[in-house]
Amino acid sequence: MTSTRSLTEIACDAGVSRWTLDRRFEPLWLIDVPNTPDPNRVYDQIFIDGTYTDAGCLLVAASYDHVIA
Repeated sequence: MTSTRSLTEIACDAGVSRWTLDRRFEPLWLIDVPNTPDPNRVYDQIFIDGTYTDAGCLLVAASYDHVIA
């Protein structure tokens, strides 16, 4: 979700508390990232996405059904 609105405002519009909204979003942050991808596996497609944070740029490589690195 991208917006300039705060999570508190979004929670208010949804009719829930900020903590309930945090609990609803929690599963989205619990993605298991593999430490060592299988070097012998061949993928038909790899999706690369990036986002900038205060710590730098986060790059994510994923196949259709799981995170690669």
